[in-house]
Amino acid sequence: MKEKKEVFFGFYDSGIGGLSVLSDALKSSVIKNALYLSDAKFAPYGNLAIRKLKERAIVNVSKLISYGADNIVLSCNTLSVNLFFFLKKTFPLVKFYPVFPPVETYLLKGERTLLLATAKTCEVYKEGKFLDVFPLYKLASDIEKNAFNLDKVNLGFHLKGVKKNYQNVILGCTHYFFLIEKFKECFPESKIIFSNDNLLNAIKKDYPETDKKSPKNLLFIGDYAEKNRKIYQKYFEPRFL
Repeated sequence: MKEKKEVFFGFYDSGIGGLSVLSDALKSSVIKNALYLSDAKFAPYGNLAIRKLKERAIVNVSKLISYGADNIVLSCNTLSVNLFFFLKKTFPLVKFYPVFPPVETYLLKGERTLLLATAKTCEVYKEGKFLDVFPLYKLASDIEKNAFNLDKVNLGFHLKGVKKNYQNVILGCTHYFFLIEKFKECFPESKIIFSNDNLLNAIKKDYPETDKKSPKNLLFIGDYAEKNRKIYQKYFEPRFL
């Protein structure tokens, strides 16, 4: 009987936002071997031109492949909505898993919905009868800068001019997970939506679940590996141990 090949998942992010994606993925019994790479020197990606985004993505995807990743999770909404199809075409032997804001799901319900995201993500979504789109130009970088002391982030300042009369508020940047409780305070009458369920369902569809008790191998790589490891330990590690 042919021995089953070990599957390696690479998690590629612009900064620290994708650590929430990594944590949720490791809580499942599917992913056993994970590499995490962030490109924090160029974060946030939401303010970069598409040409620069493509340049950075090719460099970082190639690095993950060189470490053995044969599946890559685009743990950044800006990367996912702008470059998913480009990367599929550029690296045809790699399976990519994007994280998209679940906008369509809530529009189909006919509910007043607000999408908060980076500028580059907001450019992809058009406003309509049930959807308003509001780019937060500096929030991701503010979270990145104050990762070890999030109390310094004044969310109200970033939300100046935003209406509050929505049934749903979609957080369309993985960085925003770090402030999810603050978002709930700012929008007390709205449902705050941040979920990686679509991503996890896509992975489970391709790879059957195995023994949940089997060990998980996690390696942080790149120039910001140590910072990412410390932030992960501070905010996420207890959630799945």
